[in-house]
Amino acid sequence: MQHLAATPTPADLSERANAPRSPKLLDQGRETLRRNHYSIRTKEAYIDWIKRFILFHKTAQGEFRHPQEVGAAEIAAFLTHLAVDRQATPDRRP
Repeated sequence: MQHLAATPTPADLSERANAPRSPKLLDQGRETLRRNHYSIRTKEAYIDWIKRFILFHKTAQGEFRHPQEVGAAEIAAFLTHLAVDRQATPDRRP
């Protein structure tokens, strides 16, 4: 016998909509950079790198993996991608 999920009631939906949500990752990054008094250009650059890292680890199904789910191998793959495919080096300036 197939188990069917219960249809949420309007009260359930309302409760979920009113539940407090933790800030999104990029918002957390922006807040941390602001709190530490980084310049606007530095904040923009750091947020851009966070976005690139997230997009690089998009799954084949089109889903995004949270950076907390990414391990050392995935970080190494991203850095290798930057060094090889984008020819980026630590001393390279835009």
